[in-house]
Amino acid sequence: MNFTKIISYFLLAGVILILWNNWIKEQNQQQTKTIVSSSAQEKVNLPKEETLNIPSNRIITVKTDVLHLEIDALGGNIIEANLLKYTKEKNKTQPVQLMNDQANYYLAQSGLLGHISQEPDTLNGQAQYQFSQSQYQMNPNEKELAVDLYWQNQNGLKMIKRFTFTPHSYLVRVQYLIDNQSNQEWRGNMYTQFVRKDPIIKSTSLFGINS
Repeated sequence: MNFTKIISYFLLAGVILILWNNWIKEQNQQQTKTIVSSSAQEKVNLPKEETLNIPSNRIITVKTDVLHLEIDALGGNIIEANLLKYTKEKNKTQPVQLMNDQANYYLAQSGLLGHISQEPDTLNGQAQYQFSQSQYQMNPNEKELAVDLYWQNQNGLKMIKRFTFTPHSYLVRVQYLIDNQSNQEWRGNMYTQFVRKDPIIKSTSLFGINS
């Protein structure tokens, strides 16, 4: 029996085991540095609402075969949603609009609040994301369209807020990709909400005069 070969096998197995244990420890350390909870489980104080008149240089436009959306880079909120396959009136071309940032002010807001530093969003407002392009359009042969917004702080905490679209679907999937390169654990809550402004209702008197 070749004892040298047997000893070599044992040494190789030992090295593999050590490397495996170190890899497991490293993965556990990375996982514990970032903890995200759902706002449904814990009470979250949400950021203040943004005002109207969103500047055009903050808006990202996304168009699929069934949706036409506008996303505000401040917070990454969906501020306008149009259903391209449905029109407001029969035999007309204007699509049904579910959300807008104009007079009715109805939009979908989502974000992350850290437990200690509150970042990326704070109680005074949402994070200002960066983006690589302002217009996205799904090609006929594409199976998926991803729109990424980028944010980072000075301590090494990086986040990507990703919107994913698929053909023939009205579903918009929102993900947060968190890369915590800081030396501290980041723990936070995700929140989602619809933000709206109460519509102005005109009352009519008995004699047809608005009040």
